Amino acid sequence: MKAWPVLLLTFCLGSVEALATEIPPAFDQALVALESNDCPAALQAFQALPHPPPEAIQPRVNFLTGYCLLQLDRPVDALPLLEQAATEYDLLADYAMSYAAQAAVALKDQSKAIVLLSRLLARYPNSRLAEEAQFRLAMIYLEIEQPEDAERALLHFLHRYPASALAPEASLLLAKHFLALERDREAAPFLKRLYIRFPTDPAAAEAERLLQETLLLTTITPDEHLLRTRALYREGKYREAAAALTPLLEIDPENEEILLLLGRSLFATKAYPQTIAAVLPLTGPAVRTPLQVKALFLMGRASLRSGKYFQAIAYLDRILALFPRSKLADDALYLIGLNQEERGRDKAALEAYARLLRLYPNGGLGDTARWRRAWLLYRQRKLQQADHELKHLLQDYPQSPQTAQALYWRGRFREAIGNHSLAKRIYRRLLKEATLDPYYEWRARERLRLKPERFSPTRPAPSKRRSSLAQARARELFYLRIWAEAAAEYWDLATVHPHEIALQWEACQALFRANEFDKVITVARRAFFTLIKTGRREEAMTTFWSFLYPRGFWPWVDQYVKETSLDPYLVTALIREESAFAPTAISQAGARGLMQLMPTTAARVAHETGLPNLGDLDSPGPNIALGTRYLAKLHEEFGGDLVLTLAAYNAGPGAVRRWLKDHHPIQDPETFIEEIPYRETRRYVKRVLGSYDRYRTLYAGPK
Repeated sequence: MKAWPVLLLTFCLGSVEALATEIPPAFDQALVALESNDCPAALQAFQALPHPPPEAIQPRVNFLTGYCLLQLDRPVDALPLLEQAATEYDLLADYAMSYAAQAAVALKDQSKAIVLLSRLLARYPNSRLAEEAQFRLAMIYLEIEQPEDAERALLHFLHRYPASALAPEASLLLAKHFLALERDREAAPFLKRLYIRFPTDPAAAEAERLLQETLLLTTITPDEHLLRTRALYREGKYREAAAALTPLLEIDPENEEILLLLGRSLFATKAYPQTIAAVLPLTGPAVRTPLQVKALFLMGRASLRSGKYFQAIAYLDRILALFPRSKLADDALYLIGLNQEERGRDKAALEAYARLLRLYPNGGLGDTARWRRAWLLYRQRKLQQADHELKHLLQDYPQSPQTAQALYWRGRFREAIGNHSLAKRIYRRLLKEATLDPYYEWRARERLRLKPERFSPTRPAPSKRRSSLAQARARELFYLRIWAEAAAEYWDLATVHPHEIALQWEACQALFRANEFDKVITVARRAFFTLIKTGRREEAMTTFWSFLYPRGFWPWVDQYVKETSLDPYLVTALIREESAFAPTAISQAGARGLMQLMPTTAARVAHETGLPNLGDLDSPGPNIALGTRYLAKLHEEFGGDLVLTLAAYNAGPGAVRRWLKDHHPIQDPETFIEEIPYRETRRYVKRVLGSYDRYRTLYAGPK
């Protein structure tokens, strides 16, 4: 990994490369200081430059000096330099104007800020900064009590940026403006849109209060209330959605869409008997409707979750009898098979999966049915038949996401039968074809006793496309070590040009330096898949593998694992799979931060380990400190067994203790993983173990 800094500085030179002989050492020293955002050191380096600086770098010096002064809360000194940069530094003039406007606001010079923001919007309407500039302009107008200008600015903002994250706040501000002028009719559409389309936004509660005060809430139609409920459901607010649907049913008790959405909301809250009661009316009419089959399927799932197996099969069989051509018919058969498996009725499960393959071979679950049959036969020690099922899976479903799994276990079956040469060929095929499944690749490599492949990081060949102005701006920001802004520019560019490999690589570099590791992984995965699909596997591995598996927030990981017996690469792998290194990630269950800790768990761990109040779980340091201690506690509880530790981290230690009653002692960890009852936990353990192997391969050195 030590080779990366060299690569890091090579791609961005562009326009400055030809000027290298003219750049004084003090300027380079300033850039080095800016790498760690050390603005005092950067300013000290700038003071060592000759006066005036060489013409080639003078705009950069003014810009960076003003930027640093602004960061150090010296707006009076920053403003003139940034204004000068705005006139001389064409490539980053919009950034200079934006920073200058910030300095003007800090100095309470609102008139100057308005001039600067207006100029930015007029000259650079397509700048990435235009959206925020338009909103800031409106806020300044409100602050200095120029309501007509504020109204015009907010209307323009909402017209041009309707999907902006700032749109709810802008809508509320505009509505309050209209209400203050007693223009309730003009305020209504903005309050209603906020209340209906953005019900989970903090501004929605204020919008609801204003709608009630003005009696405008009574003008919202049942259809609009239903739109709001759909939005609540999409945002994962299932209890709120169910509560909002109840009054709608009182108005229209036979509305099938409302009944189905209520059932889905109740199912998501695990209120299974209520789910069945809610959608039962949909299953009565003699006329068959699309919603009827969805209701039956939901009732079957709810019955299974309630432990009412015979009732579940009755509902699912009804789908097969009434709607044999429905897209849910094969899903119903698959659930019947799983139901029979859970009850230990393997013969009935095999028959259900065979029926699915016979009736719906191309319905989307054929490969899964083959896998379940293979696994059931394996548990019965019918290895030849199990191998036959996997052979058909691989032949009939060549694009199946279960290819790596099928190949690996087919190799295992062949080993058990005694055909070791064929098993080795199968494992080698897996290594060749399943680059994107690190868990099974690792397992196959272990069976073959092979060392992992190692690649030296390289950069892709330059793009033949001429660099755009936007790319030049992004490169310039990167060269100046203004990481966050460079990352934002590159993120937009990478999204617009997803197949430009060289650009994706540059974007990964910038996002990495800005500590936006979740976006690094997103961009790297897209480029990696593109290269793999076009047969450029080695190029994919050398250019993007390190970005797919970054050591995000490594100083904190390295610090806190030293207080435990954990491997730092295990913790890093877990963080990658839990949150993709997004510090503010929140799950639907309420788990927070990098290691996705529930607040109650974090509080308990802090108390048990004697840690002081470490602060917000959204901060990397406190989250990793608590997460590593919790992981270490589980590791100790389960005797250092990595599989059980990871399963307990995901599903809870209580669930793992229950599973161990049926699998004690664990004869084969790989078989145990495949039989973890929770699908999410089963996948989670595989993902973390696969990532763990990748991290050790990339960073731990030869073994």
